Amino acid sequence: MIKTVSSALLLFVFPLLIPKDGDNLPINKIQVIGSHNSYKKAIDPHLFGVFRKKDSVSASKIDYEHIGIIQQLDMGLRNLEIDVYADAKGEKYAHPRGLDWAKDQAPYDTAQEMNSSGFKVFHIQDLDFRSDFLTLKGGLAKLRKWSDARYIIRTRADSDTQEARRNDRSNFGAACASGAQIITTDYYLKSTHFKSDYVVSFEGGQYFRVNPFFK
Repeated sequence: MIKTVSSALLLFVFPLLIPKDGDNLPINKIQVIGSHNSYKKAIDPHLFGVFRKKDSVSASKIDYEHIGIIQQLDMGLRNLEIDVYADAKGEKYAHPRGLDWAKDQAPYDTAQEMNSSGFKVFHIQDLDFRSDFLTLKGGLAKLRKWSDARYIIRTRADSDTQEARRNDRSNFGAACASGAQIITTDYYLKSTHFKSDYVVSFEGGQYFRVNPFFK
């Protein structure tokens, strides 16, 4: 027998957290501000009004909403919380009872996503069920699209040992000026196979810095 499983998924979006001073700080030494119940949309005002008449104290505790998660990320928030509910067969949460508790509510799940199998996303069953995305799959797809749009470019400082044999760092200089986020090399240390002073690093022998292209 499969029981309902509810859990909170915490997403810490840290790849873009590059300190302005260029220090390679451990993640546990930084602070971020994120959203709680990041997916939550407002309860329909007609349903909320009915609930508030029955329990004004509880209603006051869930009287909030968030902008979409992509807008949150674009603002700079770097922590998201997503509550997920197991629905192995689908349709388990497809018709929240709250839809019957008040008239004239806005349409809900017009694409019928809640009929499909898989994890669903909402705050409180039957009451606070409107979300920026209704399925975990849909939410992760949104995050993937946002992440893919933040491109990362890789280029090479050297190839086929040629720059090292000539002790030529001009290609590395061009790579730095290009704005590419990742520069790969075979020579972060001097070659032990032939005599050459060629070695690749940033100023001060560092291998990490703020990209000057975006300063």
